[in-house]
Amino acid sequence: MRGQRTKAAALSPMLILIVLQMLRPAPVHAAGPNPLLVQLQIDPRPVAPGQSFYVTLIARNDGDLAWDGYITMGFPDNPSLRIHKHDGTCPADNTFLGPAYIVHPGEDLLHYRAREAVTAVYPIAEACYRDWQKGVTHYLRVEVTPRDYSRPTLVYVRISMRGYAGDRRAKEIVTYPPASSQFDQQGFPVRVEVVEVLEPPTPTSPPPTPTVVIQAPRLVMVQESPTAVPPTPTPTSLPPSPTVPAPPSPTVLMPTAIPTPLPTTEPPDRVLWGWGILGLVLFTALVVGAAVMKLGPPHRRRAREAAGEMRTCPGCGALNELDASFCVNCGAELADPEKAGVIMCSKCGAENRPRARFCSQCASELTPPEEGGVITCPKCGVENEPGAKFCIQCGTKLRSS
Repeated sequence: MRGQRTKAAALSPMLILIVLQMLRPAPVHAAGPNPLLVQLQIDPRPVAPGQSFYVTLIARNDGDLAWDGYITMGFPDNPSLRIHKHDGTCPADNTFLGPAYIVHPGEDLLHYRAREAVTAVYPIAEACYRDWQKGVTHYLRVEVTPRDYSRPTLVYVRISMRGYAGDRRAKEIVTYPPASSQFDQQGFPVRVEVVEVLEPPTPTSPPPTPTVVIQAPRLVMVQESPTAVPPTPTPTSLPPSPTVPAPPSPTVLMPTAIPTPLPTTEPPDRVLWGWGILGLVLFTALVVGAAVMKLGPPHRRRAREAAGEMRTCPGCGALNELDASFCVNCGAELADPEKAGVIMCSKCGAENRPRARFCSQCASELTPPEEGGVITCPKCGVENEPGAKFCIQCGTKLRSS
């Protein structure tokens, strides 16, 4: 009896452990990755004709570690695509195409449901992520330019992940959305977004111009009733008037008008007039050129005047050569510069050099110009008053006795 109690006491702890083990909850196995859409933004929406729009998708892994993950956007209307921003992490090797890429129509794709290669019908933009950690958020932003603005643009979006099977990649693919009525060209369920296109404003036609109809005044013909005219009294007896035959009217023959030709006035011969005017211009240019070449340009003439190589006409003030007898401008007679300041003998009329005191012909005493005669300018030949220090015409200093 004691032996049975000892065995029962030894078995009771074991029974308790077995019961506790049975009551212990079973361990929860990992459920794998869980893709979740955080935000999907399309800006602008709707889009104007000729305008591009951006599609931004932000996704998060709410499950366990994913061996790889993808954010994919498909565009069945075949627009032009450009990846604007992304944070892809996949390397470009034999397994992955790279962190982010665009697959164009005609390139190869893998149909994951059928497990075979297919040809892309429309472009897709995709970002790839290696070892997508739990709770980590990734994004993809794509610029879209529609080719046809006459209809809305469709956008297919999805998120796909694969977990681990031990230390290898699992075959099962988890997607967002998990189910849909629409599938993309790779056999995955997708979320469909429609981007509307704004209609161009209809040009407003101007209001019609009111037509003004002007009616002409109506003319009303009024017929007057005839007025009763009293009958003319007929004479009772009148002598018959003699009948005189009317003379025949003379036939006048009008001469036939002969058209007179209009006088034709020949226009003047413009060619002859032109040649004549051209010849006159050339002749004037030659005369002026000869004068300029002879006298020199104005600045050179002034320099020659200051150097005493030219003299001024006392009548008009024009510059002339020293040996000129008449002015080239007014034709006035010019005094001989060699005789400027010459003293005339009052007795015999002989010419004596300046400052002479006695006549070289009759030895008579000469009168100095300062005492009674005029002073002739040695430069321009103008006669100045006795005692003048400078010429009144050209300003040249006069010689003193």
